[in-house]
Amino acid sequence: LGKQDTCVAYMTPIAMARWRGASQSEGTTIQGYLNRPRPTLEEVKKQLQNKKEGSKALTEFEEKMKQIWTKELKNNKEKALSGNVSSYKRKERTKKKKKKSCQYTSKEKYIKSYSKK
Repeated sequence: LGKQDTCVAYMTPIAMARWRGASQSEGTTIQGYLNRPRPTLEEVKKQLQNKKEGSKALTEFEEKMKQIWTKELKNNKEKALSGNVSSYKRKERTKKKKKKSCQYTSKEKYIKSYSKK
């Protein structure tokens, strides 16, 4: 009772890993990564040149969208400028209405405060 069993030896995880040997990892190895085929300098230059030029379809699409956008901006600008006079008149009307309503309310407040005394 109370004694430990000393018959079983304890092995550290590091020692067990060494005993098993090197593990074969799956996937690419460093050696495989270094030995893969690489493009030549001329191929790299061609790729860089193609990236600088960009795709023709994309540039055409961007130009088309730019034209559509400028037309839309012109139309909106014309609408805003033509409707500017009417919106100014509308604002003036609302200001007059507010002034009238404020005058009545201030008179009513004065009358109510005077009548309480």
